[in-house]
Amino acid sequence: EYTGPAATVIVFLYNDCPMSKRVAPLLEEIWRGGRGRGARLLGVFIDGTESAEPEHFGREFGLTFPLLVDTGGELASALSATVVPEAFVLDRENKVQYIGRINDAYQVRGELSPTPVREDLREALADVLAGTKARLPRTLAVGCTLGLLGKKKIVPPQAEASVGRAVTYHQDVAPILRQHCMS
Repeated sequence: EYTGPAATVIVFLYNDCPMSKRVAPLLEEIWRGGRGRGARLLGVFIDGTESAEPEHFGREFGLTFPLLVDTGGELASALSATVVPEAFVLDRENKVQYIGRINDAYQVRGELSPTPVREDLREALADVLAGTKARLPRTLAVGCTLGLLGKKKIVPPQAEASVGRAVTYHQDVAPILRQHCMS
């Protein structure tokens, strides 16, 4: 039901994740800058989120883009989301053109850089709106691990999907490093 726009941005969020709260105003800026050019932004809360939480989150940060709940975790699983906030930019045909961080303000969870140098999500969105592929299609999103959030423990989608396919750094190694090596 969300097909049609030149670009769709999906960002996974969680009400109690401090990093989700820090990027919320930035997401609103991106939404306001892109919606007139054919972009759609969807804030997607992870499975286990109470129905009132997205509404409260939206009011708290003055968000005007749609906030949805991924009941059952189907969207997170389909996109292989691993952390919040994590962004995905889809083109007009709903092909993923970008996966990763909002910007480079966080290289390691909890350590905020004074000034971000790269605005990865903005750049990828601009590329897709211009009808080209994202110049940098993938960055490492740093945030709250999806498997440890919510009312129930969510197994990251790459754990079951890794059987019968080649091991990749982004889907298999990076989540292990994030969970056990980064503080």
